[in-house]
Amino acid sequence: EDELKVIVEQIEEEGVLEEQESDLVRSALEFDEISVDEVLVPRVRVTAIQKNTTISEIKSIFLSERYSRLPVYDDSIDDIIGFITEKDFFGLLEQHSTDIQPIIKNILRLPEFARISEAMKQMQRSKSHIAIVLDQYGGTKGIVTLEDIIEELVGEIYDEADEVIPLIFKRSDGTYEISGECTISALCDALHLPDDSIVTECSSVGGWLTELAGHIAEPGETVSGDWFRMTVLQTEEQRILRVLLELKTPESKLIFAEQGDTEHEAS
Repeated sequence: EDELKVIVEQIEEEGVLEEQESDLVRSALEFDEISVDEVLVPRVRVTAIQKNTTISEIKSIFLSERYSRLPVYDDSIDDIIGFITEKDFFGLLEQHSTDIQPIIKNILRLPEFARISEAMKQMQRSKSHIAIVLDQYGGTKGIVTLEDIIEELVGEIYDEADEVIPLIFKRSDGTYEISGECTISALCDALHLPDDSIVTECSSVGGWLTELAGHIAEPGETVSGDWFRMTVLQTEEQRILRVLLELKTPESKLIFAEQGDTEHEAS
């Protein structure tokens, strides 16, 4: 597989493939390596409803958040019993019913380490576009949708209601503005670093920065390593939304790739 990636780079340099086409080929090659843990919507960002939520509250969520599906739980978000669709819910309203029980559909459950290729197959078999991702203790770690998985292969999918904010944006001064939700693998791809260049237990840039800082970092706070400096740009509650990444020297990528693992020190 590594040899195939090298071949893709070579034919891209020769002009046989456009950059967008080569990115798609690389995504296809890496598709079987990615776990649902890397693409899920984390628990803290999951919008779900309790089974006894009022019809007016559910209607308000569908209209304001523009979701097509909502998970439904019993006593807590660790006890998700299914999901409802926007189409079924508004069909229920037309019948003047206030009981959502008949429209609650079974929901797929996936372990956090499941590969997205297998997750997609299970979603296709179950005809479900949404699944709960369970942690090692059986609690809800997050949710993943078919759209999340497809985006790993073809890139971000937007509709008219989406605000288009790129995961990684290179500024004119050579620094990078990065979403806290950007995966470590996507960052390595953008900087042309080997997949194992960044040693962390976290799957996202926001998680990596928090790991380096040792606490929930505030806007303006900086952490540094041998080849980089990261500054928190924006946070929301306990989440890092945007980060500024500065490479300490133009040659940082090459030095880092040659040296292998580095010791990152938070400052």
